[in-house]
Amino acid sequence: PVDHAAGGAEDQRGRELLVLHPGKGRMGMVHEDEVRMRTGLDPTGLEAERLRAVAEAENTRKRAEREIANIRKYASEPLARDFLQVGEFIRMALQSVTEQQAEADPMLKNLRVGVAMTEKTLLDAFERNHVSRIVAKPGDGYDHNLHEAISRVDAPEGIEPGQIVQMVGAGYRLHDRLIKPATVIVAQAAEAAEATAEDRAEDAAGDAEADTDA
Repeated sequence: PVDHAAGGAEDQRGRELLVLHPGKGRMGMVHEDEVRMRTGLDPTGLEAERLRAVAEAENTRKRAEREIANIRKYASEPLARDFLQVGEFIRMALQSVTEQQAEADPMLKNLRVGVAMTEKTLLDAFERNHVSRIVAKPGDGYDHNLHEAISRVDAPEGIEPGQIVQMVGAGYRLHDRLIKPATVIVAQAAEAAEATAEDRAEDAAGDAEADTDA
């Protein structure tokens, strides 16, 4: 047999809600009728407020975790930036001596080999610390997210306007963050080059007139 009286008493008692006890700093279960009697407030509204507070706390926790993860992920960026300049100087030293010059002078050859090994060691250290090199080849498309155009020239044979003619300096990124764009020379149409030259000539003439007036 079913005890209907017991079921009716449970229905009248109402649901239990998880609330924060004022002044005690701890959570506890309280019947919704008791909440209504003590506060005169609708317990369903209190439940909604509690859920919103829990959601906000969870969002704050996740946001803090993301920020901490980013700080750890990119903590080596300042050090990487400092060593990038060292890498560029090493590359310039290698480019200052051609292979033909090195072959003609045994001492110069040994020196060049030593500099090349130093560069490889530095690049390997970069790779181990998630710093990758961005290399642009002639004919590659210009990408403003990776490249910085320091000059524009008439498109040579085999190169279309908007493509890279020459890489001046390599770029680098830490994980997915660009820390130094690759500096490049970009091809442009002949008409654009002539217009650029005329603009520069006009600017120079204007500066000369301004100096004369002064």
